[in-house]
Amino acid sequence: MSPAKDTLEGRRVAGGDSAFCPSFHNVPFRTIGGETPGGPVPHFVLDRDGLGSLIAALRGGGRRVFGPVLDSQVVRFAEIETIDDLPAGWTMEVGPGRARAVRRDDEALFGYAAAPNGLKELLFPPRRTLWRATRDDGHVRFDACREEPDPTAVIGARPCDLAAASVQDRIFTGGEHQDPDYSARRRDLFVVAVQCTEAAPTCFCTSFGAGPAATGGFDIALTEIVDDTRHIFVAETGSARGAALLDTLPRSPAGTEQLVMARQAVAHAAASIRRRMPTDGLRNLLASQLQAGRWNAIAERCLACSNCTLVCPTCFCVSTEDTRSLDGSNASKVRRWDSCFSLDFSYMGGHPVRASVGARYRHWLTHKLSTWVDQFGTFGCVGCGRCIVWCPVGIDLTEEVAALRATEAIHA
Repeated sequence: MSPAKDTLEGRRVAGGDSAFCPSFHNVPFRTIGGETPGGPVPHFVLDRDGLGSLIAALRGGGRRVFGPVLDSQVVRFAEIETIDDLPAGWTMEVGPGRARAVRRDDEALFGYAAAPNGLKELLFPPRRTLWRATRDDGHVRFDACREEPDPTAVIGARPCDLAAASVQDRIFTGGEHQDPDYSARRRDLFVVAVQCTEAAPTCFCTSFGAGPAATGGFDIALTEIVDDTRHIFVAETGSARGAALLDTLPRSPAGTEQLVMARQAVAHAAASIRRRMPTDGLRNLLASQLQAGRWNAIAERCLACSNCTLVCPTCFCVSTEDTRSLDGSNASKVRRWDSCFSLDFSYMGGHPVRASVGARYRHWLTHKLSTWVDQFGTFGCVGCGRCIVWCPVGIDLTEEVAALRATEAIHA
């Protein structure tokens, strides 16, 4: 099954006809220059000044705008004010346990694969106060903290970020009990996606149908084309508000040449992805290897530092902590990101359930690639490769899954 059709129709998980893994995007699949059932997708060309006008229009509409910036030799997302804040001429040189920013031969603004922090920080902040209590004249009052999020836009979201956001949508808004803070942030976020025209050696999004082309979940999607004679952005609309904003910008209709160049650039990125994680039978593979000796081998390398879960765009583990003032007049409960790699995360009955590093890594990987399917109907991985890059010892989950497959084959 091709990645395009896979994204449209969903993926059947091996191990039974009743197991079904829906697609990441519940939208019609389309390619650059293609059509949806509603007709042709409008495409336009923006030059560098036009992109600057896009950022200015978002800020002029009262939104905080987040985009890629160069910070401490890393390209990451932060709040930006103008196009000059973008990392012109920089890319990320990455590998297992290694990342640094290096100069490019051109002035591309989005010439990198994936920043360590994506949409998750904007939709699911690392810390949020749940409630506050105040005491006055012997009376205690509790107030829920439901702050209205600032109107926000992001420019530079990658297809794997959009796929990960759709996974978190299932977690925070797909059940009977929805997270009102996440829902408000998700509803308001204006997304300007950027199609991937270059892949990092750690990318394997094609294994999960999560890239390198964005197929939905955006208001505007850009494909950057830069060479010796031009620096343009082929823009397509993904929503009514995206179309309305593009109508206010200096732009021109995209011609056949620009559309072909955009398609070829994304196809080049797809062809350059070498890492693979075959998903056939993946759910059952992890479930059948709970006692494999490989987990102990991983534990000899793993530092249980939780870097992989912090940069993962789908991980959602949290803990709560209580704070209070020294005079006892007020207190609060704060939700903060946590990790299943933390020793105390599984603390019950006087001791942690998963005391060994091997048990914690096994829990993380089997949840993401097996039991996540049972809970949410999809895998918890989008193939962005961030966990490989930001693991201090370079543990590669694609290699670990391949080793488990080899173990299964030996004992079959």
